Amino acid sequence: MPSGGSYTVTGFYGNHRGHRCEVIVFEHRPGYYWHCVKGSVNVNLSTVKPEEGCHVERDTHDIDMFTAGSPIHTEEELIEAIAR
Repeated sequence: MPSGGSYTVTGFYGNHRGHRCEVIVFEHRPGYYWHCVKGSVNVNLSTVKPEEGCHVERDTHDIDMFTAGSPIHTEEELIEAIAR
C-alpha cells in the first residue's frame, strides 16, 4: 500500500458545536485521506485534508467509507483496517 504518512489531530464531530475528539488520518495516496475518530469503527475517505480543529462531519466531504471490524485507537490500527 502506498504510504503518504499518518498523523493525529484534535478535531470535532457531532452536532453544530461538536464534541472534541482525536482524528486519526492516513494519506493513502496524494490528496486522498482515510480518517476516523479515535475509538470509532467508522472509517471515511476524503479529498479534503483533515487538519487541526476540523469538524469531521462538516469539513471533510467524504467520498467513501467502511466499517472496521473493531474500534480504532492508533494510526497503526487505521492502516491495518484499510489494508484488509
